[in-house]
Amino acid sequence: MTQSAVLGTAPETVDGLLREYETMQNVALCAYALGTLASGFHQAAPSQESGLTLWHMFSALPLVLHDISRKMISTKRVGSGLRSILNRDININVGQNEVILNLPKRMRDMRRRTMRALNCAIAWDLLVITDGVFVTGPRFAWPRQVEGETGEILKAAEKLGKWAAGCSTFEYLTVLGIDPTR
Repeated sequence: MTQSAVLGTAPETVDGLLREYETMQNVALCAYALGTLASGFHQAAPSQESGLTLWHMFSALPLVLHDISRKMISTKRVGSGLRSILNRDININVGQNEVILNLPKRMRDMRRRTMRALNCAIAWDLLVITDGVFVTGPRFAWPRQVEGETGEILKAAEKLGKWAAGCSTFEYLTVLGIDPTR
C-alpha cells in the first residue's frame, strides 16, 4: 500500500509534502537562503537605516520554503512590492491567503530550524551582525549554477529581501500579518 493510499491523499500531495519537509531539513540551504535575503535587501537599499532585523529572518524561511508562498513571491515582479502577494490570484487557489495569514504560526513552528540556520549562516560568514542588524557576510556569493527548487528558493529569498528594503520594518510585519507583541 502506498503512502498516499494510507493517508487518503493524492500521490502528488504526499510527494510535495515530503519534498517540502526534506527541504526544511537542509540547514545549509536554509542558511544560504537567509544570506540571499540579506543580499537582496542590501542590493536594493545599501544605506537603509532600519536594516534587516531578526523579524525579517524569522519570516523568510516559512515564506520561501513553503511551495505556495514561494510561488506567490516568484510570480510577482520585484517592482510590484511586498503588498502584491496579497492580491487574490485564482490560479494559485484556496490556500494562498491562508498561507500569508497563517505566517505567525508557521514562524513559531519553524523557530528552531530558523535559529539553527541563522547560527550556521553567521558561523559560515554568510551573515554578519552590524549595529544590531544583519548584513551580508564576507563569504557570501551566489553559486555559479542554481537550478530547480534550490534556485527557486534562493531567488524568492532575494526578491523578499528587495521587497523588505522597500518598506519599513513596521510595514513589512503589518503586510505579512505578524504582530511583534505576541
